[in-house]
Amino acid sequence: MTGYSAKDVFTPAEIYDLSDLVKGGPIGDANVPLIALADQANYVRNRLMRWEGVKSITGNYTLDSIADLRQFLTVQIADNKSLTLPDASNLPLGTRIPISTAITGIKALTVQSQNGQRILDGSISWVKWDTGTPGIYMHDCEKLILVGASDHWVVESAIGNFYSYGDSYGARIQRGNVLIAQGSLYNRADVPRLALLINQGGPAVVSDTTWLSNPAGKPVYRGCYSTGNGVSTLRLPDERGMFDRYLDMGRGLDLYRLYGQPGGYEPEMIGPHSHTINSSIGTGIVGIANGSTPNQRISGGGHDGGSYPVYATDNNAGAQNIVMNIGKIPLIKY
Repeated sequence: MTGYSAKDVFTPAEIYDLSDLVKGGPIGDANVPLIALADQANYVRNRLMRWEGVKSITGNYTLDSIADLRQFLTVQIADNKSLTLPDASNLPLGTRIPISTAITGIKALTVQSQNGQRILDGSISWVKWDTGTPGIYMHDCEKLILVGASDHWVVESAIGNFYSYGDSYGARIQRGNVLIAQGSLYNRADVPRLALLINQGGPAVVSDTTWLSNPAGKPVYRGCYSTGNGVSTLRLPDERGMFDRYLDMGRGLDLYRLYGQPGGYEPEMIGPHSHTINSSIGTGIVGIANGSTPNQRISGGGHDGGSYPVYATDNNAGAQNIVMNIGKIPLIKY
C-alpha cells in the first residue's frame, strides 16, 4: 500500500463493487483507505463554522494547548484577571481565538500576547495602560476574535466598547459598561481603557488639584477628566445639571467659556435684549408726569403731591435662566 496525497477538493466518495477486479464491498481491503478519507472529509465538513466545544476560564490563564484553540473561550471572573495568548509564531497562519466575557462588577480582563507580539486592528496597536506592552482590555459581555498572523495578532471582530470608551451621552437608564459622570474617583486597574485616555493626556485631562479648584467660585474644570492621584486612580467628569455645547474652535460665536477645551465650563449669561414695560400707578418721585410728554421726567421733591406713573419690568422669580428640557442621566462608556 502506498501513500496518498490529498487534494484540496471535496469529491463524493465511491467504493468498489464485488464485480470489480479487486476485493470490494463495504469492508473490502481496497476500500479501507477510501472510506477513511471520506470519513475525515465528512468530519471536517460537519465542523465548518462551529467550534468543537466551549471552555470556561475562571482565573488567570495561558492558552498553550491545541485543544484550547479549537474551543470557544468564555472567561467568567469577579476580579481583574489576565488571559495570555500563545506564541503566534508557533501556530498555523490564520488560527482564530474567540473570547467572550462574563465579568461581575466594574472589573477587567487583560488579553495579552507573548514575546512582545503586537495586537493590531488596522492602524491601531492595542497596548496596556500601565506598561505600554501589547494587550487589549475586555469588560463584561464583550466578545473578541483574534487571528494569528505569524509574528503578531490581528483583531477580526470586537463587540463592546472597544472603540467608544470615554464617549459620553445622556440616557434614561444606566446600562452595562457605563458610569455616571458625577466626578467620582475610580481605580485605573478596574477601568483600564479610561486609564489609556488619562495616560494620553491632552487638554481634556487636568490634575486633581486643578479639577477641584473653583476659580472665581465657578466649577471651571469639573467637566474634564482628572489624573486622580497620578498613579492608581482617575476622576470622571461631573456633568450633572449641565447642557452640552460644541466648542467654538475659532468661529467667534462663543466668547465666554472659562476654559476653552473639552469639558471646559461656561457660566450663564443674558445676551442683549429689550423688554415691554408694564406700568403701575404709585407715588414715586421718579417717573413720567401725568399729561407730560413721554420724555419729560420729574425728580426730587417739590412736586404737587399727585400720583405719577412708576415704570418697572415684571420680576422673574426663577434662580437661573432655563430652556425647556428633558432630564437624562449623564453617562460615560468604559
